[in-house]
Amino acid sequence: MLNFNVIVIKTHRLPLTLQLYNFLYIEVTPQNNKGSPSDEPFLKNFLHFVIHHPEKNIYLLYCLIKIVLEELLDDIVACLCDNGFDFKMESKLSSYNPLEYFVEQVSEKEIRHSQILKDLFDENGPHGYRNLFLDSFLEMIKCNIPPKCEIFVEKERKIARVITSGGDRSIDLLLSWHYRGKDYAIIIENKLNGAQFQPYQLEEYKQSLEREGYVVLSIVVIYDKKNAYGNGVKSLCSSDISKWLNSTLESCDTKDSSYWGIKAYVQLIDNMAIKNINMVNAESIVEMAHKNPESFANLAKIVNAYNELKFAVFNELQNAKQLEKIQSEIKPTDIQFWHDEDYKRNKLFVSVWFNNNQYSLYIQNDNEEKDRSRSLSNINFEKYNDTNKYYQPKNEKERVYSFPEETNRLIRKIKEVIEELKSING
Repeated sequence: MLNFNVIVIKTHRLPLTLQLYNFLYIEVTPQNNKGSPSDEPFLKNFLHFVIHHPEKNIYLLYCLIKIVLEELLDDIVACLCDNGFDFKMESKLSSYNPLEYFVEQVSEKEIRHSQILKDLFDENGPHGYRNLFLDSFLEMIKCNIPPKCEIFVEKERKIARVITSGGDRSIDLLLSWHYRGKDYAIIIENKLNGAQFQPYQLEEYKQSLEREGYVVLSIVVIYDKKNAYGNGVKSLCSSDISKWLNSTLESCDTKDSSYWGIKAYVQLIDNMAIKNINMVNAESIVEMAHKNPESFANLAKIVNAYNELKFAVFNELQNAKQLEKIQSEIKPTDIQFWHDEDYKRNKLFVSVWFNNNQYSLYIQNDNEEKDRSRSLSNINFEKYNDTNKYYQPKNEKERVYSFPEETNRLIRKIKEVIEELKSING
């Protein structure tokens, strides 16, 4: 028996009562004048078709969302954008980086980042790339320094307080040089650890250096996430630092030991950027909840429905007419297909997983003591990893299938593999 979860979603076109679990529309009641005259009969016909063709539910849901709920989704996207949600970032996971485990303090202490940046800026630094990173950094912040000027790089540069009271302050990084009788400086404040500014911090840096006789050409703040200080201060974030380092490394020889050391640091910075953008996106949803509670409620409903999508997708495969003579079972992680007689003989079955809107196809071996590489090679499958449990198609194009466009291609492949397993002995 199906578990019904009935909710109401209102759009500018039509209010709909939507049954999320199995994606059936059970009520259509136009209540305003904004829907087109053809909407109501279309939806009634749609409802009739869905009820009599349950195997088409998922595809039809996509069609209806595109036609009827377009304004609702546009409203949610607009609200998220207004609250700072970053849709442009590519969806990806943080990469594995041993540096994060061996030097955990690097990602937590701004002083560690400052030391690494100081070494990169130093033309006599151990990296051996001379002024390559310093020049590319100055280009990124659009600061032109006359050629042949000797640039000094200082970390934790002490300055006297001129606005607040107390002991000396420390500038994270200071770039300075002398040109035609004047001293110039660039202040770099490192907030990669998310630290807050102290009262009048940047103002005091600038005024104190000016009292020493420096002309402060630029103040740069490096944040852990996108931010803007204002007042002419140049703001960078962790993803800007990652892009800068990656771009600069493109001209370096990958055979150099320094290249891979810097690359590991870039990866750590990149992971920080991914985690911070995800947090900013989460914070933007919270902000939207306060400003636009109705849009947030609709978003939550769509998310809840999406969380059920895997099981609805598996249900569609299980009910596919082409597979009706094949045994199947839906598991928490995958859906499995087999013929009883063949499985009793060879302990092999087809396993389909669903993640990130795509299917993945495997043959699973329940007799893990036996390596099936040779026999499965005859039907163009190979080991997925070092165990004897999972095998994948040799042809990469047959490993993954996008949803919903390639569902039918997957169904045909499942049927084909089940037939081929008949030739595999125990």
